[in-house]
Amino acid sequence: MVFILLVYIQFNNKLDMEYFIKEFHKLQEYCLQYEKNILYNFEHYLSEKDENKILIFEKYNNKQNYSEIHRNSQEFKSFKQKIKNINMKIEGESFLSF
Repeated sequence: MVFILLVYIQFNNKLDMEYFIKEFHKLQEYCLQYEKNILYNFEHYLSEKDENKILIFEKYNNKQNYSEIHRNSQEFKSFKQKIKNINMKIEGESFLSF
């Protein structure tokens, strides 16, 4: 079953958002190269209404690979450490194909 994750992130300022996106691009590069067997999409989009808001769209071949491979990778853990002090509001929702 395909697993989709939508993550909305609201930043307090543009500098924090730019730093987040810079670090996201590093993670994205890794994921697209080394997780290509489990990962279909790993992208970010800027809001048209709010210049400090982004959407991250992730699509995996199944939830187990997202949980066990992606979230446990050293690169993901490193990314989380790098962004942990950014003041941001995160909301997310996941979906499964049927």
